[in-house]
Amino acid sequence: MQKTIFNITKMDCPSEEQLIRMKLQKFDEIKSLEFDISARKASITIWIFCSELKILRVFLRMSLMKFSAVFFLGVFIIIQI
Repeated sequence: MQKTIFNITKMDCPSEEQLIRMKLQKFDEIKSLEFDISARKASITIWIFCSELKILRVFLRMSLMKFSAVFFLGVFIIIQI
């Protein structure tokens, strides 16, 4: 398993946490979710074969994160700002 911490810059209330939980419940690969609303962080423990990009895509579609994207040497890199 792997634990990843996402900085969710626009998450500032419990209702947004609930929306995130609802969006991520469809991923069987997620073992646990922990939220720190005051720090605007979500700690997500996933099975190692799960792609973090699937989870990141949910946050980006919800417009809860600011990011820049770069395509470099055949790799798509997403940089959180």
